[in-house]
Amino acid sequence: MDIPTPIQPDSAQVPPPAELARSRAVKKSIVFVVIVSVLTMSVVSSTSNRMLWEKLLTQAVMPCSIVFAALLIASVYAFIRINRFAGWTMVAVCCTYNLFGNVWIGSWLLSTLEAPYKNLRPLDGPRYDVLVVLGGGTNTGAHGVAQLGTSSGDRVMLAARLYHRGLAGKIVCTGTLLSGPSALRNVSPGEEARSILMDVSIPTSALQSGEGRNTFEEIQYLKQELPKFGENPRIGLLTSAWHLDRAMRLALDADLHVEPVPSDFGSVRYPYHLIYGLPNPDGFRMVQCALKEYLAKIVGR
Repeated sequence: MDIPTPIQPDSAQVPPPAELARSRAVKKSIVFVVIVSVLTMSVVSSTSNRMLWEKLLTQAVMPCSIVFAALLIASVYAFIRINRFAGWTMVAVCCTYNLFGNVWIGSWLLSTLEAPYKNLRPLDGPRYDVLVVLGGGTNTGAHGVAQLGTSSGDRVMLAARLYHRGLAGKIVCTGTLLSGPSALRNVSPGEEARSILMDVSIPTSALQSGEGRNTFEEIQYLKQELPKFGENPRIGLLTSAWHLDRAMRLALDADLHVEPVPSDFGSVRYPYHLIYGLPNPDGFRMVQCALKEYLAKIVGR
């Protein structure tokens, strides 16, 4: 009697042990991420009001958060499917991305630039014979009308408030057009600011448009115009508080005696909540503004 030969399993159809281990690890990682996400959402929903909950969900599906989530997933994948070096590299990229887009980091960086001027109160005096408003607080909308910028529009508004309180004589609005491929507008920043100030009842006799494609050139223009302002004029230099340190440094290098007039403070005390821990456009904007100022300080511009 013939004994049947046992059927051997096809080795090509059986995954190797290492492959099975990796597959199980991937499944465990996915389950872990899902559990943590559900628990986090549950805690937030139980301790927060409905509006904050909705804001968190909205931010979670925005591009910045989606990229952050993709980097997290890529970090887990790199650890499991590639090697530890690749995994830690992705973790470093993920952390760097979150730091650059974090509002707590951005606000702190801006506060280091604004600290010397936070106790100044321009609306409480003194009066300036000449108030120089640096460009950058305006733009021209799609409808072709000058408007206040979203980040630095307070520069122009503060100038108007100072004038109507009798704290500013002549207002000089600096800023000229860029030329070439980098040109983004047809009207200069100085003319935009002048147009807006005229619309809020400031007479043309009190307004002057100035030159300068950047802060350095604006300060050089002010130095050239200084003799036209009379003898020993009191000059206020008005710009965003986070930008004021650079402007004052360039004025000192040009041997100009001006007084700082801060506006548009950008640092904000954000509460410690999960919604502010995710990277978002405000965080990227603040970090970029601060790093740009520090870079200008390093190169002397």
